[in-house]
Amino acid sequence: MIVYPFVLSVKNRNFSVGDQSKALAIDPLVKVGWGFVFATLAVLYAAVMETHRKNLAAPYEENLGNFSHCLNGSVDDYSKVKFQEYFKGKDEGLKPPFCRKIDGCESLNEVGLLDLSCIACDAVPTASSLSILYQIPQFVFVGIGEILASISALEFFYSEAPPEMRSVTSALNLICTGLGNWFTIPLIKIVNVGPKGEKWLPSDLNEGFLERYFYLLAGIMGLNTIA
Repeated sequence: MIVYPFVLSVKNRNFSVGDQSKALAIDPLVKVGWGFVFATLAVLYAAVMETHRKNLAAPYEENLGNFSHCLNGSVDDYSKVKFQEYFKGKDEGLKPPFCRKIDGCESLNEVGLLDLSCIACDAVPTASSLSILYQIPQFVFVGIGEILASISALEFFYSEAPPEMRSVTSALNLICTGLGNWFTIPLIKIVNVGPKGEKWLPSDLNEGFLERYFYLLAGIMGLNTIA
């Protein structure tokens, strides 16, 4: 099914009676279009894998061995007990950076320490058990898309432009690539202004909706391919 549209796009087909040789030429724009298709598939696959990854990232209380070290911290940074020790001695070196005292709560426990109910801590960041090898299909799609789209675009702008305009058209092609990369900056700002203060891309991706961002990108890329 993938090869069939390529065959339909063949512009030149020369047959030699003597050696039965064939010369096939595929329109660069067709290859660019198929590159966009594979790039879209890569983003869709990333969205599915992100959903699967989050499902496998169980809360720390359910799996004590899956603490994520991405923030260069430790479990003690999220410990209410450690905050009790800090609050008793007011030693800033012992203060867990992700815990805090609830305003207006002054209850003490039976040994004179700040009660645990008066302490709030961020959720412990957890690591997913999903193997990194699941990213292989995504990078395969990206690689095929780059080969078909980027190289074919350079070929098109070089072969179709007049000799004196080849540098300019190639530069315009790269400018479009740069604008596409820049477009992600305002797009991320937009998706992070969600209802109820929800962010699609927070610092802790387990608390965000990265898969929605991937689906949004896939939709934009799909519309661009159709257009």
